[in-house]
Amino acid sequence: MVRSYLPRHLIPGPLPTPEPTSLWAGNLRTHLTTVGIHPTHTTERLTARPPTAEESETLNLAPGVSVLAIQRQTHDTTNRIVEAAHVILSGDRVEATFTTPVAQQL
Repeated sequence: MVRSYLPRHLIPGPLPTPEPTSLWAGNLRTHLTTVGIHPTHTTERLTARPPTAEESETLNLAPGVSVLAIQRQTHDTTNRIVEAAHVILSGDRVEATFTTPVAQQL
């Protein structure tokens, strides 16, 4: 389950109709850039928790299965939030991999 939010005042003209499989039928950052918004960083918070009744039903979860909830904020060059999202994934059908660059010390 994904709910993505964009500040309406940042998107000129009519909003594109999203395809069922992806926001704006492509990469969100590409589309933001085409309307003059330049994302610089995204912060995501991951939490494992019991599902709500709606999440259990929508994701067809077996009893006792937790969800992985991801709250995301994307910021632009002025540090304003240009996108926020709530992503809910079934805990028994997801894998997360994190890569963190390490600064080289001279």
